Amino acid sequence: MRAEDIKREVARLRAKYKTSDAQEMCEAMGIRVSWQPMGASDGSCKGFFMVHSRCKIAVINSDLEEPVQRVILAHELAHGVLHVDSRLRTFHELSYLDDTDHMEREANVFAAELMIDDTELFDTIEDQSDFFAAASILKVPPELLDFKLRLLNQQGYRVRAPYIAQADFLRRDISKPLL
Repeated sequence: MRAEDIKREVARLRAKYKTSDAQEMCEAMGIRVSWQPMGASDGSCKGFFMVHSRCKIAVINSDLEEPVQRVILAHELAHGVLHVDSRLRTFHELSYLDDTDHMEREANVFAAELMIDDTELFDTIEDQSDFFAAASILKVPPELLDFKLRLLNQQGYRVRAPYIAQADFLRRDISKPLL
């Protein structure tokens, strides 16, 4: 599914349910949300979505920080909306920049679109030059803000955001200075 189609679906759901809060949307859609301790290590499961006996359930790792739980819930809601035919999906990492699994990327796009309104984002980055302060004002983790800004750039918006990390920054030869 294309990012534009996901953006349109998020807008439709926001209008229908009159909210952009993933938990409220889950309640309105009859999706049960369960918080369960699953550990806080890098390899711990962050959450998953499943359908059991025709009951849709999003399970979120309660050991994570609340802002991360909100992102995971929006991500799992996406699976419930976009990938309902898939019986079980796990989300182990905040792999916002990982394009290797199209279903995970689609769920990340959905979460970014649901949690960060374009108008509010443009107003915030116009008033706020500090990336982390902008993320704080928008009440999202910096990784999600970075992902949303990348989406906007891919969609042709000219976002003045010099703080967006380059995709290949981890491949850089660290023995050479940044100039």
